[in-house]
Amino acid sequence: MNDEMRRKIPFFSIGLVTRLTDLTPRQIRYYEQQGLIHPECTNGNQLLFSFNDIELLLEIKSLSEKSINFAGVKEKLELKS
Repeated sequence: MNDEMRRKIPFFSIGLVTRLTDLTPRQIRYYEQQGLIHPECTNGNQLLFSFNDIELLLEIKSLSEKSINFAGVKEKLELKS
């Protein structure tokens, strides 16, 4: 298994992600609803996040802290991918 495959494995709970990113669960769920992140949902309806998801959340947070509005954040992320 290569590094890219490992980075896509979802195993972080939303509680741990909130501690790692300093985002609230509400913010994280909002970014999911807007299609910016795509965590995996288990059979028990628990969201699990990968390393890639966490990096993306940190990038969203960084852009927001630079006073870039949500439309600008979304556009930057779409251009990046």
